[in-house]
Amino acid sequence: MKSGLTYIAVALVLGLVFIPTPYASQVEKSLGTHVLRNSDGRTLYVGGSGPGNYSRIQDAVDNASKGDTIFVFHGIYHEAINISLQLKLIGEARETTIIDAQKKGYTVNITADGVTISGFTIQNGSYSSNLVNEANLYIFSSNNNITGNIFRYSESGIMMHTNGGNMISGNIMRNNSIGLLLSGSKNIVSKNLITCNPDMGINTIGSKNNISGNIVTNSEIGLYFVDSGKNNISGNEISNNSIGIILTWSRYTGQNRDNVISGNNFRNNTNGDAVFAESRGFSGRNIWKNNYWEKPRILPKPILGFKQTRFYYPTPFGPLWFFIPWFRFDWHPARKPYNISIQN
Repeated sequence: MKSGLTYIAVALVLGLVFIPTPYASQVEKSLGTHVLRNSDGRTLYVGGSGPGNYSRIQDAVDNASKGDTIFVFHGIYHEAINISLQLKLIGEARETTIIDAQKKGYTVNITADGVTISGFTIQNGSYSSNLVNEANLYIFSSNNNITGNIFRYSESGIMMHTNGGNMISGNIMRNNSIGLLLSGSKNIVSKNLITCNPDMGINTIGSKNNISGNIVTNSEIGLYFVDSGKNNISGNEISNNSIGIILTWSRYTGQNRDNVISGNNFRNNTNGDAVFAESRGFSGRNIWKNNYWEKPRILPKPILGFKQTRFYYPTPFGPLWFFIPWFRFDWHPARKPYNISIQN
C-alpha cells in the first residue's frame, strides 16, 4: 500500500496525566493496597506485589464505579480492555506499562464519556479480518482525555468516531498504518509525535477540530483531510513524508472548505508539501497563511490544486465531474522555520 498510496491519493484528488497521585507510592506498591478512597472516588490497583491488587485491568474496570481511578503498576497485560463508565486509567510509566491485545480485539475500547487514559504503551490491537476496523484505541464517545501514551503495531493507533470534546495530547503514535483516524468534530489533537506510520499520519473526516503543535513525519501522507471544514491546522511540523498534506472531498458531500492552515513547517516532503481539491464556486475556500515552505520565501507561495467545474458527464454510477488546475496562495509565507516542540 505504501508506494502506490501517493498515486491513489492524488487520483482521489483528481477524481473528485494524569500523573500518579502522591499516595501511589512505593510503600503502597509493596503493601498492595486494593482500594483507597480519595476525594474524587476510589483508587483501585492492578499489578504490583501486594496481596490485594487485581491481576487483570479488565477485572478492576468491571469492579469500578463512576469517577474511580485505576492505577496500573508496570508490567505486560495481555488483554483487551472495554471501558463503559467514566473513570481514570493510569499507568505507572508508559514505557514499561504495556497493554497488548495480541490481535484479539481493540486494545482499549471506550464507549463512555469523560474517560482519562495516561501512562501506557497500547499495542497489537485488532477487531476482525476487516483491516479498517483495527485499532489500538477505539473511541466512540466524547470528552475523553488521552495523554502521555504510546500507540503502536496496529492498523490505526487511535480511531475516533465522536461528537467531540476529546483531548489527544502528548502521545506517541508510531509503527501503525495510520497514526490517528479521526471522524468527528470539535476535538483537540496537540503536541503528539506521529511518526513512521507508513500510510498516513492523521486522517480526518470532520469539522472544527484543532490540530496543532504536532510532529508528523515519515508517512506516505502526513495529513489527509476528506470532507472536512473549519478545522484549525496550525503550528505543526510536517516533514519527511511523501506528501505533506492533502485536502479533498468525496462526491457524497462536496465538503472541503474554510480550513485554516497556518504557522506550520513543511519540509522535505518528497512528492509535494500540499495539494487540494475544492468544489465548484468561489466561496468557502481554504486559507493558507504564514507557513514555512522548505526555504525562506519573500514572494507568495503558490499551492497547486484542482477546482471542480460546473460541467459533468452523467454515468450509471453517478456524475463524473471535471476538474481544472487551480491555485491558492500563502500570501505571507514564513521566512524561517518555526521552533516546534512537543515538550510541554
